[in-house]
Amino acid sequence: MVNLLEEVALLAYRDDKGRNAVPYLQWSLAGAALLELALGGHIVVDDTGRVAVREPGPVARPGVDEALKRLSESRTRHIPSSWVQILAGVDLRLPVLEGLVEQRILTHDREKVLGLIPVNRYRPVETGVEEEVRARLERAFDHAAGADVRTAALAGIISATFMEGAALPQHEYGAVNKTFRELAAGFVEIEKFVEGVQLAVTLFRSTPGSATAVATS
Repeated sequence: MVNLLEEVALLAYRDDKGRNAVPYLQWSLAGAALLELALGGHIVVDDTGRVAVREPGPVARPGVDEALKRLSESRTRHIPSSWVQILAGVDLRLPVLEGLVEQRILTHDREKVLGLIPVNRYRPVETGVEEEVRARLERAFDHAAGADVRTAALAGIISATFMEGAALPQHEYGAVNKTFRELAAGFVEIEKFVEGVQLAVTLFRSTPGSATAVATS
């Protein structure tokens, strides 16, 4: 079973080009790491609004262990949005993608554009895993009341980091955003973390020059 970070990566990378197609992948993965840890009982938001580590792990999953290690070793307790900003600056993308390669879900091809510029492409070996993720999201969009907390967490990441077009391209952006925001808000165990992702992205987008700093690899 793939985790939230892996689901985000599968949705973000185009099957044909093998390249990232979403604008805030670092923030999507950072939020996914926090939510994965929260769903696993490793972290909570305490009464002060800060993230507290309850179970230091390890989890033995690419990207998740790196996030948990940083939270566990931090001398400063942060609110969820601050942790999203911190983890967005960590390269969670590479271990997640390479983990999917090891599971034989993706293949990694190294190519050169114009014979000079190196490009890494991650394409599906088979699309069954990604198709199952999209099918869950489709069901959640059509029947939000029947969605589970893990699907709601993924929906929250999608709505917070502008992934609607990559996740459900056949539907209108605004409708997906509204449905997925409301879905995530219905689960108290993830609500504060999803709000943290939303705030972190908003703060980044308000920073001068942020449009040129977004990674698209």
